Amino acid sequence: MTLPSTTARPARSRAVVPTSLTYGLWFFGLGVYVPYFPIWLEARGFNAATIGILLAIPMVVRIVAIAPITQLGDRQLGTRRTFLYLASGAAFAYLGLMLTSDFLTVALALAIIAMFTSPGVPVLDVLVLNGVTRHGFDYGKIRFWGSLSWLAANLAGGALLGHLPPEVIPPFLAALAALSAIAGLALPRDGGPSHREEAAGVTAPSLRLVIVFAIGIAFIQGAHAFMLGFSTLMWQRMGYSEPQIGFLWSIGIVIETIFFLWARTASRWLSPMPMILVGAAGGILRWTAMGFEPTSAVAICLLQSSHFITFAAVHLATMNWLGRYAVNRATRSGWIASAISAGMAASTILSGQLYEAFGAAGFFAMALMSAAGFCCIALAATIERREARA
Repeated sequence: MTLPSTTARPARSRAVVPTSLTYGLWFFGLGVYVPYFPIWLEARGFNAATIGILLAIPMVVRIVAIAPITQLGDRQLGTRRTFLYLASGAAFAYLGLMLTSDFLTVALALAIIAMFTSPGVPVLDVLVLNGVTRHGFDYGKIRFWGSLSWLAANLAGGALLGHLPPEVIPPFLAALAALSAIAGLALPRDGGPSHREEAAGVTAPSLRLVIVFAIGIAFIQGAHAFMLGFSTLMWQRMGYSEPQIGFLWSIGIVIETIFFLWARTASRWLSPMPMILVGAAGGILRWTAMGFEPTSAVAICLLQSSHFITFAAVHLATMNWLGRYAVNRATRSGWIASAISAGMAASTILSGQLYEAFGAAGFFAMALMSAAGFCCIALAATIERREARA
């Protein structure tokens, strides 16, 4: 007679702690890089136009690098070993930035860094999804540490850079990547499908289903590009101060973080496809409302609070959908991450043109993107139902 209540829980606890720690460290590094790395580039003497080009390089590399590297997790190395190589490589690549000085060497260094860092989150997500089926992980509570670390990095990074020179950014990022690799040594090892997966007769979705699903997610998540790129400029024009704008940005992250704590309950209420459709519908409403350029702080706070619907719920449902299929899970995660990156890059380029021509009305185009994503996911749900009946 087995006692799962006394044997499964200790195993799960031993696996959850290092996984949560690794997730938190990796996201802390990303939370420092995204808002503060441009400061290091400026300190190196690059102007705004050149910084824009340099920051676009990782976006391009991300599109082409994620899928083939995540495939290694399925076919050769395993997801755990793949992450360890990625984190270790990122640590050395960040240190390499300290040896750069001109545009070409910095551009090359950023391309190399992106090759190591871009697949990190998809690979970690697959490790967590494997833990969901093999160790009883709660994905949302582990993802919570990622969101919390991102928020903490935003706050801590600003405080540290108020007292330290920008030159500390690359070695600090290298240290965080190295710590992620060290924590990753305790990650649960890869294994075959769990008994639960075998009993369910888990198969792989068709290529057609994956493509339609990935395009839909790319539309929905890519629609956030206009907000990420130009909301700060809009709010500055409305007269909001920098601390007030920082507060407005933090609202979405805080609500997202809380949402992930209750992710398992939300997943019981809605299965993946309906949850994504709710997120897409929320995006249509959110971006349409922002297109009318509301100036009220209350209205802006409410719209920022909806971030958990338009982003976090869609991300959670995407992970739940990936978790349905054990075969080549890392590969599909990489495809979807690459699609999102492509959607975000294209939408970012489009957003610049839209903001210059139409101002806040450019949000209406983001509402159309969410609508296109809604249609794609509805089609994917239909395809999935037909495949299940076949």
